[in-house]
Amino acid sequence: MILRNRSVLHLTFLFGLSLFFCFAINADDRVPDLKRFLEQKPAVGRVIFEKTVNLPQVPEHARTQIFAIRWQPEHYYMQVLGNTNDVDKSGPGQIYSGQFGSELWEIHNGNLTVVDPNLNTQATNDLGGVRGTEAVAKATLNMVLNLGVIELKPGTLTWNASGDLFQATTETGLSIVGALRLDNGLPSRIQLSVPPDPVYATIQYSYRSDFHGGQFPAEIARYQIGPNAKESEIFRIKMKDLEVPSQPFESNLFDPSSLSNLD
Repeated sequence: MILRNRSVLHLTFLFGLSLFFCFAINADDRVPDLKRFLEQKPAVGRVIFEKTVNLPQVPEHARTQIFAIRWQPEHYYMQVLGNTNDVDKSGPGQIYSGQFGSELWEIHNGNLTVVDPNLNTQATNDLGGVRGTEAVAKATLNMVLNLGVIELKPGTLTWNASGDLFQATTETGLSIVGALRLDNGLPSRIQLSVPPDPVYATIQYSYRSDFHGGQFPAEIARYQIGPNAKESEIFRIKMKDLEVPSQPFESNLFDPSSLSNLD
């Protein structure tokens, strides 16, 4: 386990800027396709979004947060923002977390903690803290990058010939079916079920003309279906920005050791 109790806020700022400029250079104006995004999500150079969770166990003051995420398979970088102007800026209380291969890391109050669960199998406060942060980060990643289908196991989704129904496997091995509805030629709703049981969740998509030309969801809302088919909103994602790079980017940009190598 690596624990560095030193201030890295100014280094984090430089690290963030290097990520931002690299991804901005690689980004293009392509509009991601929702169906292909669900089949195999692409590397994401940057996604900025507001997340609101409507669960009674979540304190009201903590239900709405803003995030900035960079992601590719086996790696991610996530920043919790005070507002959208804080992207790639350092400051007191800022929280950063990520994964670089098998390593999990977080920066909190200027302290960088890196653990490798494969090597550090003994329970410690540092391992528990980072794993706790990772659990929240992964849940948030699944909300936005799985476009609301939070239970989806990557790479298991396939569409039928008509493209209005998919079959997929969850992370727990359960087989699910998603029924897609189009409005004005755009995906507007997915209803999830485990046949022959009834629909258990609905995901709704809405669009804005200033977000990818109104061709990719700018808002994602998930509803749980309760007794008497009553819908209860579980969470809502409001997209601020989404960049999909035209080519893969270097994985070492997610390496937290880059922080200690900067002067």
